[in-house]
Amino acid sequence: MNALPPTLPIRTECPPGACVCDRDALLRHARTPGQRCEAHFYEAMLRRLDGDVAGSLEDLRAVVATDVLRYFEYELAWEMLQRATAPVTAAPAGTATATPPPTR
Repeated sequence: MNALPPTLPIRTECPPGACVCDRDALLRHARTPGQRCEAHFYEAMLRRLDGDVAGSLEDLRAVVATDVLRYFEYELAWEMLQRATAPVTAAPAGTATATPPPTR
């Protein structure tokens, strides 16, 4: 039986938010394709929050490149990239809008 690959140690003595890992360390310690998928996805979300849309898309592409199809993060990254690259078109005349106006 093969041993599981080592993972990052869990630091329980740190207060919440005090034990953070920078991007390079996170990606360096992501040993499996699944860990790399997750690391790139959450880095993409942090970059997006910081306003770095191009960097976020770069990380989302790295998520899809892992080919870890069964991961939730992969599915979300794929969907987000599809939406980011889809042309924006107006709805055809006479069709319902996504959110109908309120009625009184």
